[in-house]
Amino acid sequence: MHSAELRDVRFPPGKRKGLFRVEGFSAEDVDDFLQECEVALHAYESGGTPRLRSEDVVTRQFRTSTRHGGSYDMDAVSEFLDRVTAALQEHEQRVPWPPRFHGSPRHLRAERVDRRRCSDVASSHG
Repeated sequence: MHSAELRDVRFPPGKRKGLFRVEGFSAEDVDDFLQECEVALHAYESGGTPRLRSEDVVTRQFRTSTRHGGSYDMDAVSEFLDRVTAALQEHEQRVPWPPRFHGSPRHLRAERVDRRRCSDVASSHG
């Protein structure tokens, strides 16, 4: 996967859950995060050091949105981010990663986060 692919990605809208309700990931959150992913991939492609790692993609949580036109299909986003994760992992295997001095000191969970349950996870911790 090349960083330019992230600029042109389009997702289907969130799925209908009734006559007026739609459920999906916040389009704004997803778009913002895809920009971060693009910057990370571009950094690897140009020989730089990205701030974003594959673990950050796996553990990323998005707000859900019920607004029509303001959300993306959760499955489509998750599947695409799986591809982004794989691309970052390929780069990480080829390029040694310097110690991380920024961000949270907590250890990231290695298992995959089900992005569809992110609101449940967030509410149980707050």
